[in-house]
Amino acid sequence: YYLVHLGSRAHGGAGLVFTEMTCVAPDARISPGCAGMYDDAHVVAWRRIVDYVHARTYARIALQLGHAGPKGSTQLGWEDADEPLAQGNWPLVAPSAIAYGPRNQIPRAMSETDMARVRDEFVNATRRAVECGFDWLELHCAHGYLLSAFITPLSNRRTDAWGGTAENVATSVGLIPNSKLAMTRVKASAPTSPSTTPMPASSIPWRTTIPTIRFVWAPNAKGVRVVGDFNYWNGEGSYMQLIPGAGVWALFVEGASTGSLYKFEVLGTDGVWRLKADPMARFAEAAPHTASIVYESQYVWGDDDWMWYRGQKAMHAEPMSVYEVHIGSWRKGLTYLELANELVEYCSWQGYTHVEFMPVAQHPFEGSWGYHVTGYYAPMSKFGSPDEFRHLVDKLHQAGIGVIVDWVPGHFAT
Repeated sequence: YYLVHLGSRAHGGAGLVFTEMTCVAPDARISPGCAGMYDDAHVVAWRRIVDYVHARTYARIALQLGHAGPKGSTQLGWEDADEPLAQGNWPLVAPSAIAYGPRNQIPRAMSETDMARVRDEFVNATRRAVECGFDWLELHCAHGYLLSAFITPLSNRRTDAWGGTAENVATSVGLIPNSKLAMTRVKASAPTSPSTTPMPASSIPWRTTIPTIRFVWAPNAKGVRVVGDFNYWNGEGSYMQLIPGAGVWALFVEGASTGSLYKFEVLGTDGVWRLKADPMARFAEAAPHTASIVYESQYVWGDDDWMWYRGQKAMHAEPMSVYEVHIGSWRKGLTYLELANELVEYCSWQGYTHVEFMPVAQHPFEGSWGYHVTGYYAPMSKFGSPDEFRHLVDKLHQAGIGVIVDWVPGHFAT
């Protein structure tokens, strides 16, 4: 199953394929059907899959390691997911003796001996992952599993060195070669009031910023650093790691959040550091400023009816009337939010079925009409935020008007 499942995704053009959570010990499993990395036989099986991906595709392959903790010993997903086994349950461990749900068994609060054993299980699984040839390793710290249970006071009521403060519960990944990029998958949780309403993420006391992962493709660079307002534009402590064979540099950045400004410092073969904006950023500063901006969309689409209609119609056989628009020139000076009213009204009045936007990607020179791009996926910030551009598209869809966007990664004038 895993050979076909992961192999087909790799053949499909994905740059990176992940295993789902692979358990570090028999009692770390969610259910009896979970994959593991705690036996030498597992190395043989996983190596076959890794070798296939490396030999037959251009993709990289990552292993996600985890421990079910208080969510373990449950039925298979197609039976009665999250329900305890009818028989053959194994003992569970957790930071505190708190059951995950009303029908789950109460786990044993972990002792120092348990801590050492689980640590060694992760270390041994990591060694086996390296032996298999996995390119990346990810630790699963979400969904209420063991590591996640340590980082939320909902399930961690300990008063010793493993509970209480963020510093106490922080852990590190050990014995991973520097050529591997270690990542963590985290879902933040917070204390709740006696009601069942979770606290908003902004009120979580243990973390007030959103960690982000930055990537940049620079195969010939000698070094790459991330600089931004979160590190006072000093990249000395923010060196990125080169992913072997990919030409891609990556870094897990603490302290950055939506709205943070950043750039890359790239060390060329000539020994000179050069400051570069992120061509893959989703948002950028308006000219004359050039920094990239960390952005996390909060937009909620309202075009379900249009999306359904589009899927039902044979659009290639329907009559089309397309209105080509250069946002910077049409009723010059309007923002995305203003266009969402005036442009939609005009196109509806004229009976157009589609709007085609001339290039809206970030570009520094207005006279280029968008054909000299510096941010492939960042809508022109002069007219508003990415979510405000989404609002414009959404309003066109709600009016029954399709949207075509000219995307010009490279343009050579003749």
